[in-house]
Amino acid sequence: MTRDRFVSPMQWSSDNLGGFSNGSESWAPLNADFATTNVESQENDTNSVLYKFKELIPLVRSEPSLVGGGLREIMVNDKVYYFSRVFDRWPGYLVAINFNEVPYLQELGGISTGLPGSGTVAFSSNSRYTPGENVDFNKLTIDPYEAVVIKFER
Repeated sequence: MTRDRFVSPMQWSSDNLGGFSNGSESWAPLNADFATTNVESQENDTNSVLYKFKELIPLVRSEPSLVGGGLREIMVNDKVYYFSRVFDRWPGYLVAINFNEVPYLQELGGISTGLPGSGTVAFSSNSRYTPGENVDFNKLTIDPYEAVVIKFER
C-alpha cells in the first residue's frame, strides 16, 4: 500500500502546476481544484481555512491553558465536540465544534461542565460570534461546521 495516491504538490497559486514548479510536469498529479484552492487565493480571504488557521495559531501559542492545560471533554457525539482546557490559575477555554449541517444549541447549564455561566469569544470560524463578544453558555448556538473558542474566568 502506498500513500502517494493521497499526496499532491503544494498548491501555491493558480499558475501552471499550481505554482509548485516551473517545469513542464509534476512529480505527482495536482488536485483538480488547484486553480481556486491554493495559498494565493486563501491568503486574504477572511473565510478561508488558511486565514482562520493563521488567526488561531497565535492564540493557541500564547494562552497557557491552550498550550498545556488539562483537557475535559464536555460533550462528544457525531454532531458536536465540546471540551474545556484549564491550567493552574490562568483563564480557561471552552472549544465548541459543530460537525453537522444544521445549527446546534446546547444548554450547558443542564449538564455538569465545571463552566461558569458565560465567557468571551476568542475565536470563531464563522461570523455568528465576534472576538470580544460575551456569550451565555446556556444559549450557545454553533453554526454548521463552526468552531468557537471561548475564554472564561475561573
